[in-house]
Amino acid sequence: MFRIRDFDEPYAKQDFARLEENGAILRVAHGHYMLVPERHRKPEPEWRPNIERIALGIATAQFGPTAVALVGPSAARVHGAVPRALGIATVSYPSTRPRDIDTVMGTVRTYRREIDQMDVVRIQSDLASGLVTSTEMTMLDLAAHAPKWPMIASDRDEAIGLLAAKADWALAERIAHDFRRKSAFERVRAPRSQADD
Repeated sequence: MFRIRDFDEPYAKQDFARLEENGAILRVAHGHYMLVPERHRKPEPEWRPNIERIALGIATAQFGPTAVALVGPSAARVHGAVPRALGIATVSYPSTRPRDIDTVMGTVRTYRREIDQMDVVRIQSDLASGLVTSTEMTMLDLAAHAPKWPMIASDRDEAIGLLAAKADWALAERIAHDFRRKSAFERVRAPRSQADD
């Protein structure tokens, strides 16, 4: 991710405009650009990055790679619990008010949360590269009453079920204790307990 404001050269705007016109870079949001893969470079390229990659790129450009993470529905998608592409990406921002950012692939919604308030893992996949809440943290986040995630209840419940099927429940219980998600833990554990009876 590149931002014009990170370059002090007097002709940065002109250089960015020329690279964009040649199809070497793509403007994905106001002031934010991504390098177009070489095989896709041409004027007005058809290539588009997925919204999860854009979200992490914007957040990382602002705060650095170790201070932000995909959360909520976007984390669930990275973990394979949301099969369909989303029109909105959810990412944590430290010490800033939540806001929506318009991009070429939809909306990036930021949530105020410090990285030490989450259990995160590093991922490297076709969807994104960077930090994302762990399977267990993502499951508990979706089950919690707050924040309100941008997904319909049936999709959220399906994602919780898919995450629960591969969760480490001892780790989930520890995360629930450490990150104040005990009610969410009880909520997702209840159906499993009934199924085991």
